[in-house]
Amino acid sequence: MNPPTSASLRRQRSSPTLSWIRSRLKTPVTALLIASFSLWNTSTRGATINWNVDAAGNWSTGGNWLGGVAPNAIGDLANFNFTNYTANRTITLDTPITLGGLNLGDTLGAQTLTFAGPSALTFDGVGATRAFLNKYNSTTDVWQAPLVLNDHLDANIFAGTLDVNGASNAQVAITSASSDIVKNGAGTLRLNPSAAAFGGNWVLNQGTLAIGGANGATPTIGTGAGSIIINGTGLVGLSVLNLANNGAGSSGNITYGGTNDVVFQGAGTINVSTNFIGAANTGNTVILDNLTMNGGLLTVSSSAGSYGLRFNGTTTLGGQTNVFSVGTTLT
Repeated sequence: MNPPTSASLRRQRSSPTLSWIRSRLKTPVTALLIASFSLWNTSTRGATINWNVDAAGNWSTGGNWLGGVAPNAIGDLANFNFTNYTANRTITLDTPITLGGLNLGDTLGAQTLTFAGPSALTFDGVGATRAFLNKYNSTTDVWQAPLVLNDHLDANIFAGTLDVNGASNAQVAITSASSDIVKNGAGTLRLNPSAAAFGGNWVLNQGTLAIGGANGATPTIGTGAGSIIINGTGLVGLSVLNLANNGAGSSGNITYGGTNDVVFQGAGTINVSTNFIGAANTGNTVILDNLTMNGGLLTVSSSAGSYGLRFNGTTTLGGQTNVFSVGTTLT
């Protein structure tokens, strides 16, 4: 069989059939892909809008945002990654705000951000998309406005500390019918919450989750299912739950209200201590409900106040191996 000539190859490349397929498919398919991507993008996230001034200001002021419109819709992402704030800045929530995500971090400097004001931020993702809060830099930023969870919130504190603590150490209201707060990242999330209307779970995957709140003999960290879920990985120091309360006095019991069970697996630490807000009193015992161990190494410690920890409910041991490392009283 003779090999094809260059003329026959040219005829094959320019055959009417191939030309017809290219003319019918190339442009429409490209347009279809672009349209499909646009629909996917808007269905999984709203607008992404950047804070665009090296200054404090009101959230609702359009001139503070790139594009002139403040983010305030289900799924919207607000970026506070300004290249370099030259001083600490306060952003005031002068009107109720809804977001799907929030990015924090002075990318070049070491300035802090404070979010103040009486109006609430509602976290609400689009469809099955979870809401999130990302913090990237090593500063201590402060959130003082009320928080409402219409969706699970992934608090990804990759570095530094985020204090959820009102002005003059007031508690911050956190409201949720059933949505969880999930702590990820190596940084610290410190909360001084009013959690009587929080019905979700506290989930710790990495870093430090510190929960303060109302001092007294019967504080609450939730009223719903109320479980504390610790998914420790690696060393025990990589996942630390700190329950911090001054109690009503010294050498007493601090019995958390609601259903405050602990489900634990992996390697992690439960630390019980005086409140990081106005630390006081010593010798108290923090009392939770049931403990379920699904295998791992649980360290119990007290970093301040010489506190102890007690589980008043049922202790269930699952998995192959469960190890307790006790640095303070555990009953």
